Amino acid sequence: CVGPMGTEPTSNEHIISIVAEGDPFSCLSIGHLADLSTALSRLCDNTAMRDDILRRKGAIERLSDDDLKWSAHALGWLKREYMRSDKLYPPGRVMLLKGSSLSILAGNGKG
Repeated sequence: CVGPMGTEPTSNEHIISIVAEGDPFSCLSIGHLADLSTALSRLCDNTAMRDDILRRKGAIERLSDDDLKWSAHALGWLKREYMRSDKLYPPGRVMLLKGSSLSILAGNGKG
């Protein structure tokens, strides 16, 4: 059960969603996946941008200021033009389990 931010069921204070530390899917929405798919499709269609990305690639520590500015501009353009899917979030209040709390859920806790 998920929904857009600020609407039912996400704003319902009587629902508690529990997510575990390190769970990559706790903050990943179907909307994010749809946006990623759309952005990758656009990159496949746009050979000039794809070639520019391949020319500029590298570890972030080795990228020039120009490369970093270009990357931020390109991401902004993709977000404005193509990445518009609704993002859906867990309902109600979200509780994050960290550390020893996780072992209880896995059946390794004592008590």
